[in-house]
Amino acid sequence: MLHCNISTFLQYCKNSNFSTRSLETLEFRLNEFNTFIQKQAIPAIDQINYTHLIQFVADYGTPSPSVKKARVWSLQQLIQNKIAAPLPYPKIEKKIAQFLTNDEFKRILHYFFQHATDGPGLRTSAIVSIYNSE
Repeated sequence: MLHCNISTFLQYCKNSNFSTRSLETLEFRLNEFNTFIQKQAIPAIDQINYTHLIQFVADYGTPSPSVKKARVWSLQQLIQNKIAAPLPYPKIEKKIAQFLTNDEFKRILHYFFQHATDGPGLRTSAIVSIYNSE
């Protein structure tokens, strides 16, 4: 149902110098939305409403927060009217940094010293050693 609209929109985005990655994301997510609309048996584009958009973003499959965010962005690009504007972006939790233990760091340091036989190996060992002294 949306295939022609999606193709035209993607061509517009390409002419507007969207990045290759953005175009790929848009194409994938909008085709996914087209499949969703077909499964919902919505007969016309003008019958798509906010509830359909929310169902697609949040409930179609088991999307991760990143997928939900990509879906919202894609829909807001395609449907530039009032029904897509209020779609909320999901909050993506920040990952907590994991650090090496002293024992793990010593094993890495030992490995570099064992294999430092040429210029780049010696340089890497020196860098790791300087990092260790901080």
